[in-house]
Amino acid sequence: MVEIIDLDDLNPNPNNPRKINDHDFNALKNSVARFGDLSGIVFNEATGMLVGGHQRTEAFRALEGNKKVQITTRLEQPNSVGTVAIGYVTFKDEHYAYRVVRWDEATEKAANIAANRISGEWDMELLAEWDSWLLENNPDLLEATGQTKGEVERLLGLEEASEDSPESNPNRMKLDLTERQYEIVQKAIAIMRTKRNFSGEANRDLEANALTAICEDYLAVNDVDNQEVSS
Repeated sequence: MVEIIDLDDLNPNPNNPRKINDHDFNALKNSVARFGDLSGIVFNEATGMLVGGHQRTEAFRALEGNKKVQITTRLEQPNSVGTVAIGYVTFKDEHYAYRVVRWDEATEKAANIAANRISGEWDMELLAEWDSWLLENNPDLLEATGQTKGEVERLLGLEEASEDSPESNPNRMKLDLTERQYEIVQKAIAIMRTKRNFSGEANRDLEANALTAICEDYLAVNDVDNQEVSS
């Protein structure tokens, strides 16, 4: 017997501590429309690689007991999001979503980024390499990953810096910001970039140039150019 439930009847918990901003919500919608559901285990039969569910798969492998994949539906041709089969992983008496897709390498990389962007921690240099690869091979898919233009530019600046010298840049700065602080800094950088063209600067990181210009303006307004500043 098939039971049908209206999604509108599923009430969100108003106390859910996990929030999502407008950009990420729109990115999530676009990701679902472009790649399908990436929350379960997603396997790309074209490359023989997992796309989503890496940690979940490792967790299943680490658990005791039999873990089997059962395919319930196999399609003759990929559907609109590239799915060729669906099923589930059986562990004990529970089923967990499993999907097989047929994607080219560019789509696989973009979907992997989209699947991991909102949660988990990144290897930033590897992410920069993937963004650079997508930019060269299929730039339209960069937007589908959910990354902002500023995020991609910063990451590509990171990759260029690592390529320029084998050692870490001694002038690289890392800041830990709250969500509100991050939004303020990003807004200020965006405004500065509309006022000035930084494309000809020696530093290819355009956001770093904009942030420096903001600091220069602040120092000039407060007449501290010639004052000694303690760290």
